[in-house]
Amino acid sequence: MNNQFSKENLEKLGIFELRNLAREIGVYSPTTYKKQELIDNVLLIASGKLEPHVAKTKQGRPPKSISGVNNLLDIFIPKNVDNTSEDSNSNYDFNIGNLANLTAMEGNSNLEYNAKDELNSGILEVYNGNYGFCLEKSYITDNKSENFFVSNTYISKYNLKSGDELTGYTKKVSDTKPMIMYKLESINGSPVKDFNVERKNFNESKAIHPNEIINRKPINKLNGKYLSEFIPVGKGQRILIVTPNNIDYSYLILAVLNTLKHKDDNFVKSCILIDERPEDITEYEDNLETSRVISTTFEDNPEQAIQKIKLEFERAKRNVEIGKDVVIILSNLNRLMDIYTKFNASKNDLSLEKTKDKSKLMVKRLLNNARNTQDMGTLSIISIIEDNADEEFISELKELCNMQLIVKREKYLKKNNIWFDILKSKTRKLELLLNKKDYNKIDEFMADVTEQNVKEKTEELEKLLLEDIK
Repeated sequence: MNNQFSKENLEKLGIFELRNLAREIGVYSPTTYKKQELIDNVLLIASGKLEPHVAKTKQGRPPKSISGVNNLLDIFIPKNVDNTSEDSNSNYDFNIGNLANLTAMEGNSNLEYNAKDELNSGILEVYNGNYGFCLEKSYITDNKSENFFVSNTYISKYNLKSGDELTGYTKKVSDTKPMIMYKLESINGSPVKDFNVERKNFNESKAIHPNEIINRKPINKLNGKYLSEFIPVGKGQRILIVTPNNIDYSYLILAVLNTLKHKDDNFVKSCILIDERPEDITEYEDNLETSRVISTTFEDNPEQAIQKIKLEFERAKRNVEIGKDVVIILSNLNRLMDIYTKFNASKNDLSLEKTKDKSKLMVKRLLNNARNTQDMGTLSIISIIEDNADEEFISELKELCNMQLIVKREKYLKKNNIWFDILKSKTRKLELLLNKKDYNKIDEFMADVTEQNVKEKTEELEKLLLEDIK
């Protein structure tokens, strides 16, 4: 019997996967059986004790011959219907729809090390808790030869999760199938033998108020000094930046992220760009220092875009679990709302109002991942939203976030002006980030600022900060 068709392997499958397998190899009417009965029938056919049902399957083709199945992936990863595309890097069809049909079984039990095999790395995405694919670091899924299959054996043994960065030896089992990882070397930069399988779970972390400032590079610019002294960014901060619509805020993103630094290798920065122009993406990639740039484009359907965003957040969580301080800048929430709305409209039979409500909830849940933790690292999220969004939604986000920056159109990018509304820009629990002397100085100054005198007070503050810079 093909050793992949063992009772132990079959029991790892979910009922839908098992039915697919049973149907493929000729079990008659697999939906009428319970799981154990299905397993028994599959084993009988695999061992030759039961003849496969000869009628055509639901897909309109005869059942597969067990002797002709060299690898279970031959059943569960469909071949590309059209593999003549000049743009394709490989001949297999790898997309979200087909991943639903993958098996959780061992797909590489007979593979052995060969010096010609590749040592590859990628970010893991786990499906149904059983099997996964490692994606190249920009999370492109379609027809990428760098992507490779990870079996249930490794996922179970090492408690692997979406977002883990894996490095291992991979092999091609067929020209029409993706590579398979058959030897795992490292997880999140640690050798397999040193990896803590019982690691802490991000979702069970205890969130506390930010109480330590993220260091900044020395900067002799007015807005950098204002942010450092009046609105410091704490580890685990949840930040909302409200900008006027139709301004080029790429400079703002670069200015904020490039000044953030930390004294050791535990500091990780990444930038998620949603539906930006290709030339803008290149600009970010060239100018963001030590930052990963993940981007969605108009070519991505909503499901693909959401997959990229979700996986980058999962990657951040895995870093937090091992004690790193992570900063994600998310640009922007207006476009993210549009993606979620299109996704929900296509998946749910809801009214437009309910679809938008669900989309707002998804945005808020994403931002709610930002936190300072008691026993892990930290995740800070800097999100940008344009002020032409739903006012009620902006108010809800301000309530959710513990720091807000309001950009003023007439001030933005002027050399000797503070870009932000100093009355409305604020950090909650500022006293936990500053020493008592600095906090009292800021508190005393801000106590005198009102709607009526905010212009004069801003000019006064600009003069004070410019004198310090000199």
